[in-house]
Amino acid sequence: MPSPPLIAVVEDGPELLADLLEFLQLRGFSARGFDSAEAFFEAWPDTRFDLLLLDVALPGVSGLEVARRVRAAESQAGVVMLTALDASDEQVQGLDAGADVYLSKRSSLEVIEASCRSMLRRLGRAGSLPVAAPMEAGPDADARLFAAACAHIDAQLGDPQLTVEAVAQALHCSRTRLYQVFAERDLSVAGHARDLRLARSRVLLGDARLGIGEIALHCGYGDLPAFSKAFKRRFGMAPGEWRAARVGAR
Repeated sequence: MPSPPLIAVVEDGPELLADLLEFLQLRGFSARGFDSAEAFFEAWPDTRFDLLLLDVALPGVSGLEVARRVRAAESQAGVVMLTALDASDEQVQGLDAGADVYLSKRSSLEVIEASCRSMLRRLGRAGSLPVAAPMEAGPDADARLFAAACAHIDAQLGDPQLTVEAVAQALHCSRTRLYQVFAERDLSVAGHARDLRLARSRVLLGDARLGIGEIALHCGYGDLPAFSKAFKRRFGMAPGEWRAARVGAR
């Protein structure tokens, strides 16, 4: 039996990286994660990857540059680019750099998986693809599970150890089914938790008595730089800048 395709996931966001790796592995792929282009280049080209899943906006060497270098080496690996932006000029740059597929990070995990499968089929790796097993269904049960998961996540936002596995264990369901009920709503578990945390942090920033480090802890971020980076990605400014702008607008 041929070995499953090996996918390199290069993404500096720890939550999304963990989400992608866990989901792809649950779906039968082999996947290795890298939090920077530099970390990826330590493994490549000694390790041959069948497909690269690249974040465009990596710190240091960008995902666009990774794609260019891989293509310059005449690698036959497929390249799927992920971006938080929808700008058409950035998509053109990505495709010009050698990307085969360009997806928004808002895409569900299943859409990303389907794009990877399609790309691997085009590369002639159809025979080694893992079987796409159907996930558990049932609209009423799924709705109840989704509501329970959302309630649990909301109640545990301050816990930095809030993971997909922890939520699944608390609700006595499989991670695969949990992924599915969120994917049906174009959400991911980690992404939903991140959205709630950032929304809560913005409310707390309105209270001048709370320090930004204290707010980060209240919202489940044990690492202040990680909180500041996530906040700036979402709202376009650092937490301190957002607080100053709000005070100035009053």
